[in-house]
Amino acid sequence: MQNRTSLIAVESKWHSTSLSDVEVDTFRELGRKLANNSHAESTDDEEIGDLVDEEGVKTWIRCSRSSSKSPWKIYVPDAIGVIASGTTDIVVNPKIDFKHFMHIARRSIGSPQTSSTEVFTDSSFDFWEVLANWYVSRLEELLKLDLYKDYQSQTGDLQFVRGSINPVASTTNWFTGIPLMNCNYEDFITDNSLNRTLLESLQRICFSRFISNNSLKQRARLASHRFAGISQFKESDLDWSPDRSSEVWQTTFDLACRIIRATGQSIALGNSSGQSFLLRTPSIIEDGIREILSHHLSVLVNVSKRPKTLIPETLSANPDLVLDPSSESIRPPTVLLDDGFIVGDVKYKKSDGKWYRPDLSQLVFFASSYESKAGFLVNFASEIQLIKNFDAEIGNVPYRMISWDTNLVDPAEAEAKFVDEVRKWISKILSSETQLSIKVAV
Repeated sequence: MQNRTSLIAVESKWHSTSLSDVEVDTFRELGRKLANNSHAESTDDEEIGDLVDEEGVKTWIRCSRSSSKSPWKIYVPDAIGVIASGTTDIVVNPKIDFKHFMHIARRSIGSPQTSSTEVFTDSSFDFWEVLANWYVSRLEELLKLDLYKDYQSQTGDLQFVRGSINPVASTTNWFTGIPLMNCNYEDFITDNSLNRTLLESLQRICFSRFISNNSLKQRARLASHRFAGISQFKESDLDWSPDRSSEVWQTTFDLACRIIRATGQSIALGNSSGQSFLLRTPSIIEDGIREILSHHLSVLVNVSKRPKTLIPETLSANPDLVLDPSSESIRPPTVLLDDGFIVGDVKYKKSDGKWYRPDLSQLVFFASSYESKAGFLVNFASEIQLIKNFDAEIGNVPYRMISWDTNLVDPAEAEAKFVDEVRKWISKILSSETQLSIKVAV
């Protein structure tokens, strides 16, 4: 057995390596497969450059060197995980302190009351096991209710008529001595997109070499036994969306999708899927920040994410945060008619304390699209940044940059400080708008 070497890297940073040309080819192929299988992941225009290699191909892993004699450098844009070649494992960690990343991620993908939820791991390798544990724990609770069933279209030869008859096929049956009617009908069954996706993610957990917890793997195997009679997973199963009867499965399905997409949908189960995984981080951070603000500011504002169509089929505005005043926060109530009273954008990057023009331009575009009264940018404080608020005003619309302080040792303290800064600023905007509305009414 060959000895394996390990390299610790950080997402969105170039790292020099001692990789061979063969290993680079392996990583390039893996990066392209992962990118091709991430069709449901949203990508901002500004990220496209990082996701395209020198040949113009979309990839999650970029490899480059200055000359044929130079060492290879590797770059993983906005994703954490472990990527493996024949003899090398590269562990890709978050660009921000891992404890802070984990704190926000817990709010993004849920945090069932299990012991591992409170444990701060120190690498994306460990985060994969925590993610798998969250998924299995949620699924175990739901399986107490039995598998989800829904109606599926079926076609078959039946002794008694169900649904609608296929006249040509039925006539052929009778002429050939088969006394059966060929019918199109619906059956209430468990073999559906949701259950196929849930089972596939369980199998990937069972085969992953990055999960050292044998008890967790055993739990995943036991859960998979509940899915007897479920057919093979298809990529189109990831497009499943819940109705009222299946909303309880939504979070668990989202976790399953993250596990499948992180390992690559078309990569053979038990082979590459157990050797590598990459989780896109911007969506995790954006979801987590939105959930944190929604939880703490519910009395003041309703926090959501919803696109606004500007030009049908060609252009829309998609801010990460759309804030509308809650019914308790502002009077007179006419102000509540605003759609997108305040918009916000989450940038998963470290701030140097200055406005970055593309970030500000995008925020202004969002605010203009929603005719918002204000806009704010969320990013992360670097060690060199002086922690303070940064204001701008464009077209009489105020904008503020608010940074999550990753310099604090305790992420909970950073969350409290961040929420307090957002609350004070929003309260100021709401207060000034109320006063203006009263003057107009008078």
